[in-house]
Amino acid sequence: AAVVTDWAPKKLFREVTIGGTENICKAAVAARVSRLVDMSTNDVFGLDESQVMDETFPLKPWREPYSDSKIEAEKICWRYHQEHGLPVTMVYPCWVFGEGDQTFVPLLADAILKRELIFWRKGTLVWPTYIENLVDLLMLIAEDDRAVGNGYLVHDGESTTLEEFCAGIAESLGVPPITIYIPYPVAYAAAAVLEFIWKVTGKKTRPLLTTYTVKNLGSRLKFSIAKAERKLGWRPKISYKEGFVRTMKWLKTLDVATLKQK
Repeated sequence: AAVVTDWAPKKLFREVTIGGTENICKAAVAARVSRLVDMSTNDVFGLDESQVMDETFPLKPWREPYSDSKIEAEKICWRYHQEHGLPVTMVYPCWVFGEGDQTFVPLLADAILKRELIFWRKGTLVWPTYIENLVDLLMLIAEDDRAVGNGYLVHDGESTTLEEFCAGIAESLGVPPITIYIPYPVAYAAAAVLEFIWKVTGKKTRPLLTTYTVKNLGSRLKFSIAKAERKLGWRPKISYKEGFVRTMKWLKTLDVATLKQK
């Protein structure tokens, strides 16, 4: 249960991500399910760039509805685990991508094609999570009782930079890579102004830039997947490079104008 966007009314995040999680937990307790896996996000650990973050780090708000509602949803899950014995496992994916992606890669591709993408910090880190690697972990969690009461970060075991990731998309689309940079403070200020205008005027569309996007695409966070490897014996079977090649092959099957399947 989640609103998968960074731009929606706060009420929607409360009703869907938080309220929806509560409803699912209630239903799961009533049905006596053998496992409830909450698909959270690495966002919940905050924006500390000074350390390699793992599952022992405390939950830290971003002051952004998407991330903060995920934190509240996680608290609900753990409350049901403690008070009702609900067999909860938490999963913290990083940047999920792969064939059939409807958010991450298509949105970047669209911005690259329209030349609307800019960078505001060199060397921004991206921790790709190829969909098959994520599914492998989920299947393992479903069968391994050691996963109950635990949470696991997941990515492909290696990082890349946002510039490199976007350059790969541009190459696949046959267009020049994006090379424009603006200072981070300028990007953040612009996002804040755009959000204010959108809220005041009641626009239904998403602003070209949001403060969440500036934070998310302007960070150098580091995450460890050692717990899933050590405790569950999970390993990413598909390398990031192989996953990227597969995803770009799929991207080329889409209609360039709409980025939807031909």
